[in-house]
Amino acid sequence: MPTRRRVVALTFNAAWQTEGLDTVLHVLHHDHTPATFFLTGDFADRHPAAARAIAKAGHGIGNHSYSHPHFPALRSAQRAAEVPRADRAIRTPPAPPRSRSSASRTAKQARRRSPRSTP
Repeated sequence: MPTRRRVVALTFNAAWQTEGLDTVLHVLHHDHTPATFFLTGDFADRHPAAARAIAKAGHGIGNHSYSHPHFPALRSAQRAAEVPRADRAIRTPPAPPRSRSSASRTAKQARRRSPRSTP
């Protein structure tokens, strides 16, 4: 994007742990600073709440492969699989786990709302 203004792009590599992420998101929000987080698919699979928090905060999300491999060491098919696999994981992080009690309440509520058949 051509511009005469001096600009900086702030990017983060999100591939390993979530330690400090809450602080980073808080500071970015407080300072009205946009950033782009490059997530690996493995990170999105292991830390779905973190991936959702980044997206909910409105930051850009980029694809950083699935497992952060050393690409020159991979075969062509392995390289070709890394990016779409990460894309699937990043775009559809698993839903948060439901507790047994909430699942039980949901089932009971559904039974109460379902129309009863009359003979």
